[in-house]
Amino acid sequence: MSKHINNFFEKFLKLKNNNLFLKKEIINILKKEINIIITENQIIINNNKITINCSPLIKNEIFIKKEKILKELKKTTKKEFNF
Repeated sequence: MSKHINNFFEKFLKLKNNNLFLKKEIINILKKEINIIITENQIIINNNKITINCSPLIKNEIFIKKEKILKELKKTTKKEFNF
């Protein structure tokens, strides 16, 4: 029984680690492309949709460079995302 519970929790741990990796990649790409720094807490990833909680000014900068940011993210993660 405990082995089944451990396997169950391992799925969530892998998911959490994967999201952490994705958030760090997003932070690095944003820093490189538009020279802004955001925290992991500001990023929400849900069903390949990225939501960033930040000021409207930063959101505009992200929107302007959206295609390039998504292209870089796809290159590093091999997945397609959207804002």
